[in-house]
Amino acid sequence: MYVVGYGEDLSGSDSGKDWWVKKFYSDGTEDTDWEQILDTGGLDDEALAVAVDGYNNVIVAGYSTDTDGSSGKDWRIVKYTSLGNVSWNKTYSIASSDDVIQDIVVDDDGNIYAAGYFYSSQSARDWHIKKLS
Repeated sequence: MYVVGYGEDLSGSDSGKDWWVKKFYSDGTEDTDWEQILDTGGLDDEALAVAVDGYNNVIVAGYSTDTDGSSGKDWRIVKYTSLGNVSWNKTYSIASSDDVIQDIVVDDDGNIYAAGYFYSSQSARDWHIKKLS
């Protein structure tokens, strides 16, 4: 089982919110050798959703701030191998304001579906769904 979230200054002082991924065994004990922290240079990063595919790869989704120079939040999806190595790391900016992933799922073919929102030009939240093959 994997748990995601964030912690303040996990990668050093003044690193802001850093996303945090922890692994736990079925008996509830923590796998202290499997921990992921992501920091994009002092700006806020939050892991908000996690899914595991058929190969035990761990897909984590959330946001990072200012990946495209807009100072807003941008979608971030990272695929870790079962050993904790980064397989790939992608960011998406839909609008110039905040874009936040709310959830992800993985189907039997390994396709990843991410759902979240962005702020439209009318300052309203609009849903966005993205498929990654």
